[in-house]
This record gives sequence, C-alpha cells and structure tokens, in this order.
Amino acid sequence: MSDKVHGIISVFRLSWFGFSIILEDLCFTVDRAIVVRTGRTFGRSGAVTVYRASKKSEELRRLSAEALLKTDVNNFEMLYSEIKKVELKKHLRGSKINVITNEKKYDWFVRGIPGEKNAEIEDYERILQPVFLEKLSVSR
Repeated sequence: MSDKVHGIISVFRLSWFGFSIILEDLCFTVDRAIVVRTGRTFGRSGAVTVYRASKKSEELRRLSAEALLKTDVNNFEMLYSEIKKVELKKHLRGSKINVITNEKKYDWFVRGIPGEKNAEIEDYERILQPVFLEKLSVSR
C-alpha cells in the first residue's frame, strides 16, 4: 500500500445527538482513505479545539499513511475497493461529504482544506475526482 498522502480535506461530524463535535481529516492515498481524528469539542471549548485541530491538520501532510493511523486510536482506513459511492453536496453555506461503503454510511460537514483559505466545492471536487472517478457524484 502507498504511504504518500495526495490530498486532505478537513471535516467534522456531530456525535451524541449533537452534544459534541468530532473534528477529523480525510487523508487520501493511492489506494485508501484514512480518517484521522484531530479533535473533539464539548460546549464552549469549541474555538480553541478548532484552532488546535487546524494546526494539527497542517502537519498531517508530512506523515506517512501508517503514521497517520497511529496518531489516534479512533483513526481508521477505508480501502477504495470497499467504497461504493461518494457524494459531495452543497449544504447551506458549506459542503457535505457522504461516503457509502459496503457496510456503513459516513456523513461529514466540510471545514476546509489545510493550508488553503476560503475553499469552495470545486476545490473539494478537485481532490476527490482523481481518487474516486465514477464513484463520485457532485450536487451544487
């Protein structure tokens, strides 16, 4: 399996019926997507946690795929062969990514691309299109 990360999209999802926010990064290699936990916030600590997660996201590009998996016990990988469909959707003022595998559906709201300011849906599509080809659907 390839070790080099070719693209990263920072995302978040709601947990425990919206009581906490889990900050993650989707890191794309040649043959798999790695979900890396960068932070978790409860209530008022949100701004500090998001800032720390953003700094951590910028450092992830330098790590190998195996090192990414070891940064947190909650990290996991999805082989592209197990992914049936990827949906990139415009959602209110942002974007949303849904990944459907053979066993589960993952839903994330997009925070951005590490190192880029004001990323748009086209920027996310630029990262996802070469990876997923015919599995990607984009709704604007």
